[in-house]
Amino acid sequence: MKKPSSGFIKTVAVLLAVFAVFSCAVWAFESLTNDTFKFNTPTYIKPNSETDGVIKNKNDYEAYIFEVPENGVLSVSLDHDNFADTLKDGWIITLYKISKVDGKEQYDEITYFKSFWSDVTASWGETGVAPGEYLILVEPGEFILDVNFTLVLRYVKTNAYEREFNDTKETAMPVESSCEIFGSSSQRKDGNDIDWFKLTLKHDGFVNITFSHEDKSLPVVAWLVTLTSEDGTVLSDFSSKLSEPTVTSGDVSLKAGVYYVCVESQVVYGNTYSLKFEMGSVSGGEYEPNDSPEEATLIDENEYITGALAPRLLGLDKDYYKINVPKDGAVGISFKHSASQEDYAGWNVRLLKKESDGSYSEIIRKISHWNEEELKITGIGLGAGEYYIAIDADSMKYNSAQYNLKWTFTPHSTYEKELNNTRDTANPVTFNTYWYGKLITKDVDFDNDYFSFETTGPKNVCVQLWHGVGSDSSVAWTVSIISESGEVIASVMSSKSDDVVSTGVVELENAGKYYVLVETGLVESEEEYNFIIIT
Repeated sequence: MKKPSSGFIKTVAVLLAVFAVFSCAVWAFESLTNDTFKFNTPTYIKPNSETDGVIKNKNDYEAYIFEVPENGVLSVSLDHDNFADTLKDGWIITLYKISKVDGKEQYDEITYFKSFWSDVTASWGETGVAPGEYLILVEPGEFILDVNFTLVLRYVKTNAYEREFNDTKETAMPVESSCEIFGSSSQRKDGNDIDWFKLTLKHDGFVNITFSHEDKSLPVVAWLVTLTSEDGTVLSDFSSKLSEPTVTSGDVSLKAGVYYVCVESQVVYGNTYSLKFEMGSVSGGEYEPNDSPEEATLIDENEYITGALAPRLLGLDKDYYKINVPKDGAVGISFKHSASQEDYAGWNVRLLKKESDGSYSEIIRKISHWNEEELKITGIGLGAGEYYIAIDADSMKYNSAQYNLKWTFTPHSTYEKELNNTRDTANPVTFNTYWYGKLITKDVDFDNDYFSFETTGPKNVCVQLWHGVGSDSSVAWTVSIISESGEVIASVMSSKSDDVVSTGVVELENAGKYYVLVETGLVESEEEYNFIIIT
């Protein structure tokens, strides 16, 4: 909190003493004592007026009091003759709000600016204000000339402008519906101006924040805009450069409740900005925060859910969803969004499994590009239980467009169950039964599927592998029989043009555990396969 200069405070004290002694209105001295420092009283002015004044020495000042009748916006400028060869500041102009605290008048600084002798007109731009009394203090700068100035005060009634003081969550300006609010970044002697807005969502829905300002053609970050929950959790934040006239948060889905938007200036003072709030209802949507499995949004089978990655300055947004697989079978995932022309890697679509130690293992990871409308993943073999779908940004080419997510399920008792990528996690299988699976790559990582079986003594086995037949002769699968120690006993490769391949009859001499390994050959294929162990 800033106060007027010590000289001004002493003057106010003298005035109060004079008032107590003579029991007369202070304003009785206005016209008589305005230019006398010792008994200097503020001059009462009206909005939309011009007032002349002069600063004669380093101890001199001019003080003006005015009243704002309704919510509105102020602009103050100081006009004077130009002395182009004098670059030092001649005046310091400060705006205070007057309030009563414990029966005493208190002067809180809203903004200030300096007027240089080389200026003709200097101003702080616009400031939103609430009804009440205000004081403008004109003090001498570092270079003093006995030159007249004109103080110009302009006021416009409006409810569409942020009102000081709104520098904290507790004093945030309320916003309850879709609207556009204007504001400005005031210069303060104690630091940058911060503007807070309070959003109240009466129903589950979304908020889209668009931040706009005049294009200054400079790649300098001038504002930070942050959307938080009532407990302070950052749900979305983004910066705006002077060269970026419009920046948006995208659609951020939220539960009904109270939220806050903070606009913090970084390097710019006196520049006007606009905040456009678009609020709407949404059904079947994710709700922030859901940045971790513990906060995941539950999705039912065959239910389309709408989501979007909110922009973040520190750490990218992640959307987590929980799915309950009722029994063993195969899961499919559909990820849709509007297609654009750019072939950027936009979203990671990941499927996770919670391990017994509380960690999460990645089953699949696929990339959805900006220019594709739908990413479809089918045939993910899973056992009954809880799993998680995570959506996050794949690159710095951040895309906050809405997406639609759905999962499907097909029960299947003889389908592989991920994760079965190692011998330790192999799926137990039986002889003379058809088993199904699919090699689903994780981006650039190839999948391996292990299956285990046991013999009680010497045994002859033959493994046969089928898959869809195509014209491509590239080798896409390798099927092997492996001992418990890891020795490859038999192996055969299968191309995409093959109908069926076989290891031939293999004699297993000893009782024990053995494995069938299906792995990617020379090229990848996500065609479903099936195999049988014939005895």
